[in-house]
Amino acid sequence: MLLKSTEDFDGIVTHAPASGIYRMAPDGSVSYARFDYHRQAIESDKEALFVRFTGRGDSLKKGADLGALMMRGAGDGRRIRADRAGLQLDHRDRRRRPRAGSVQLT
Repeated sequence: MLLKSTEDFDGIVTHAPASGIYRMAPDGSVSYARFDYHRQAIESDKEALFVRFTGRGDSLKKGADLGALMMRGAGDGRRIRADRAGLQLDHRDRRRRPRAGSVQLT
């Protein structure tokens, strides 16, 4: 999943999360676990890989790519659905269809 800036704002990034593996605890909190940049390093369904594109000192504008979030798939072909994940799509997103090989989420 690509993460983009949606604010109508021009400025400089002052803080940005590190690239690497993040782990979700049983209470739902998420914390940085370790550095990696390969999606194969995700060891369980409780982990995700975040790859940062925009870092501290970079300029920030609406539509800028902030990073990519990758999670392990269920292995049964299930894909993320915005309505089930609580995501809001704009008119452009609603026209898109999942492609073969798209990111799988549980």
